[in-house]
Amino acid sequence: AAEQKAKTSQQEKMKACNRQAAEKVLKGDERKKFMSQCLKGPAKS
Repeated sequence: AAEQKAKTSQQEKMKACNRQAAEKVLKGDERKKFMSQCLKGPAKS
């Protein structure tokens, strides 16, 4: 059951990141870079 929950949250994250990328009108490498950062989660600064 835990696996299913993790998968769902990953899908939700994917959707949220896609929506943000669309709002920023990112394309190509910029979008790829944004997506990978977004999916990793909040940046540790």
